[in-house]
Amino acid sequence: MSDKKVEIIAFDYGATLDTNGTHWYNIFYSEHIKENPFLTDIELRQAYVYAERTLSRERLVKQDDTFRETLHKKVNLQMEYLLHNHHIEEIEPEQIKNIVDNSYSVALHCTSNAKKLLQNLKNGYKLVMISNFYGNLQTVLVEFGLRDFFLCVAESAVVGYSKPDERLFLKAFESFDTDAGRCMMIGDSYNKDIIPAKRLGYKTIWLKGRPWQENPVSTPLADETITDLSELERILI
Repeated sequence: MSDKKVEIIAFDYGATLDTNGTHWYNIFYSEHIKENPFLTDIELRQAYVYAERTLSRERLVKQDDTFRETLHKKVNLQMEYLLHNHHIEEIEPEQIKNIVDNSYSVALHCTSNAKKLLQNLKNGYKLVMISNFYGNLQTVLVEFGLRDFFLCVAESAVVGYSKPDERLFLKAFESFDTDAGRCMMIGDSYNKDIIPAKRLGYKTIWLKGRPWQENPVSTPLADETITDLSELERILI
């Protein structure tokens, strides 16, 4: 890490603050398998991708949707895909409820831990958020008690650019009068968080958890690599 003091820290949201580094597919996979043990990884990956693309294409998530409501829409779409492709015989509401409830519990637990970390960081840094999300991130942050920690929230669906587009990063930092070397990005995605942030000259911390697929890079660009957000206490406080 450079000697230049970090003044502004940007966090990713999804799979960073809400799951502590676990890609959401892995959480959905675990919950689907509890309900339908015969489903395969390939089938569930296809269902996950179908749901994400449908949500984005049809703008099904509304600005005031809570995180639980967003999860419900995701799981409904995943089940629809599995039904239409003959991987399951019927959609059972109780199964959807179980998957949503258990997935929400993960987010609730992780954001509760993140809240304590953010409270400590807020005393020494300006905090911003840079996230690929559905247009309801402000609602979600309020839902989990995180909104007041961030001076700026740059959300892809609102700004019009998605990571790894560097313009989303620049949008988050545009109101601060500081050089890139005093900015830091923390996120779980090597390709979407770390690489573009390094190109802009920011310091980076890569939260290496359970990804969608393994990162092939053997020598990461990140200034620091962690496997749990709690490690930030050691590095930054």
